Amino acid sequence: MDTGYSQEVVALDRAGAIYKLKRNRRGWKVIRGRLKLKHASAGETGLWAVSRSSYIYYRVGKSTFTLDNT
Repeated sequence: MDTGYSQEVVALDRAGAIYKLKRNRRGWKVIRGRLKLKHASAGETGLWAVSRSSYIYYRVGKSTFTLDNT
């Protein structure tokens, strides 16, 4: 589980799916995608994630994850 400056809260389940705490703080919303993650972090600039294959992904707003090539 992680939260950042933006007040977003994200968490992973055991299967590697990512969830975001709803704005009303009354439940979780799944962030759809096929990635199985081992880490996720929410911050002011967006959502960062690391796949089980150790690839780094970045998401801004409601866009899909894209591979960070840096």
